[in-house]
Amino acid sequence: MASLNSFIAKKILSIPISFRLPHDKVTWQWEKSGEYSVTSGHHLLCENKSKEVVESSLMRGSDIWKQIWNFNGPRSVQNFLWRLASNSLPTRCNLSKNGITLDQTFPLCNSGLEDLNHLFLHCPAAKAVWFSSPLGIHIPPNSMCREWLELRLKKDDPLAVQFFGITLWRLWQGRNQLIFKNSPFDPALIAQSAVLLVEEFNLANRKAACQPISRVPTRWCPPQTGIVKINVDAGVFTDGSTGWGFVARDHQKGSNSRACV
Repeated sequence: MASLNSFIAKKILSIPISFRLPHDKVTWQWEKSGEYSVTSGHHLLCENKSKEVVESSLMRGSDIWKQIWNFNGPRSVQNFLWRLASNSLPTRCNLSKNGITLDQTFPLCNSGLEDLNHLFLHCPAAKAVWFSSPLGIHIPPNSMCREWLELRLKKDDPLAVQFFGITLWRLWQGRNQLIFKNSPFDPALIAQSAVLLVEEFNLANRKAACQPISRVPTRWCPPQTGIVKINVDAGVFTDGSTGWGFVARDHQKGSNSRACV
């Protein structure tokens, strides 16, 4: 048996001993009674397992959620970015973790498992999309999707952030069209469609901001020569009978004609 070092030995010797000198016994600190139970053991395992997973938005990286909800783009893209940041997209690896039996290989390249890192960063087709976009991004090796997402959303250039978020969304759409509709995945077209969507969104919002709804009431103008203006009204009486009347006015002659029925 290996000997203890002097530091640990001193710590052990410094532990105070009870003056009552009770007999030693085994206790379980996660129960008030000191007795082990299956329930407390299960809770301990779950607690240790939860420490190994990514922290929730309330514990770490809360800035990324503010960046997502402040993203200047379509609401569908915001929702997608939230699902991406929380790793809740139905990639093949995530589906497999949830008990669905399927081939986890990414069908676009067949060179890696379809997780977020490979799908959006390390797949050759994804790299081609990023290089073809106006951002001209070269993906750093060993990049992780969550950290890369947070880094890019922090950029000071609002237009660059728009391009980045919408290109991610179009990548996901291209993947879905490939799997479910067998549509070809063209990196150049994916990048171009992201550019068109950014331009369309900004143009629509600029027009809405620059063209407020006019609330000026419309002014009435008299009819042209040869046209007679007729005002019609109707009423219902308490005995159930009805009646109506009209006034026809010739604005050129200045005369009125009335009739009641």
